[in-house]
Amino acid sequence: MSQIGFWSYVRADDETDMGRIGLLCEDVTRHYQSETGESIGIFRDLSEDGLGWGDDWQEKINHTLSNVAFFIPIITPSFFKSASCRSELQFFAARAEKLGITELIMPILYIPVPAMEAESPEDPLVAMIKRYQWTSWGDLRFTDRESGKYRAAVNGLARSLMERVAHLAEPEVVAAVEAAVREGKGDDGPGVLERLASMEEALPRLGETVTKISGAVRDIGGVMHEGTASIEAGVGAGKGYAARLTVARRVALELEEPVTRVEVLGQDFTSDLADIDAGLRVFFQQVEEQGIPDENLPDARRMGESLVTLADVTEESMASTQKMIDAIQPVESMSRDLRGPMQRLRAGLVAMVQARETTRAWADLANEHGLVDGD
Repeated sequence: MSQIGFWSYVRADDETDMGRIGLLCEDVTRHYQSETGESIGIFRDLSEDGLGWGDDWQEKINHTLSNVAFFIPIITPSFFKSASCRSELQFFAARAEKLGITELIMPILYIPVPAMEAESPEDPLVAMIKRYQWTSWGDLRFTDRESGKYRAAVNGLARSLMERVAHLAEPEVVAAVEAAVREGKGDDGPGVLERLASMEEALPRLGETVTKISGAVRDIGGVMHEGTASIEAGVGAGKGYAARLTVARRVALELEEPVTRVEVLGQDFTSDLADIDAGLRVFFQQVEEQGIPDENLPDARRMGESLVTLADVTEESMASTQKMIDAIQPVESMSRDLRGPMQRLRAGLVAMVQARETTRAWADLANEHGLVDGD
């Protein structure tokens, strides 16, 4: 019987590495089949694997966890800033822990995450990953795919997966999982009403957070502009590099507060984005299956209009945010003092810019279902 698993990653990370995260998935799959003689199925991209945005992938995959499915998160700094990746990790981890089969979670640390170096990470999901037995990919992401070192490491991943699957197939483990499923231990996640209520509460907050992020980005732009002007003025006045370094250090100190503000707002943004996305999956599924009662149509249309407005606000805000991202790299290289806040800022902003696709998908669905005035 083919094993079923889930490969969770950030698309932008894969694009940055020229598709190597996807290729790693394919390589692990091939090595597993070579070692066991059995096929293995891995969901890697929800849309390509036949699980579109409107599908409730949690319900579709839910039963596989009680039949020894596995979950491989590709850990990078962007992973923890992705609403969809966080949602996937929370879902699989909660189910695995309740069923007593945490061996199903097999993290691969693809790019070092500074937050994981803390003894007690503030982000609960970072702390969760630290508890699991994760594999560091580190320098291997730069290794030739045809090299013996890379192929041996891939084979090691496949063998580790084999061992975990074999352990979870042992009769006593299967019996324990089946008993847990019968007792309903894995089925106490949020229901339809909880998801819809969370969405309802998060929707207005998300718009407010986007506006606050825009304000923080403007503040950062002002600090960077004044700092650049001071450095250029120093160059014109014939001042030495030490004077310019003093300005760079002052700018780094002034950036600390707005960069920290962006990080905090980014966490709120990611959390609310996930809640809204989960609720909208349920909402539009109900619309397709049951339609909208006439008495609920005004409220549904107000929500549709708010989704379009949110998408427009996000698009406008994130356009300026993208400009900030483009301006960060040359500033990073100016001094060691600036490198830290600039890298933190870029990591947070990239994840939020990626959310444009999500909010636009919401607006498109509202239009498709007739919840937006066409005039």
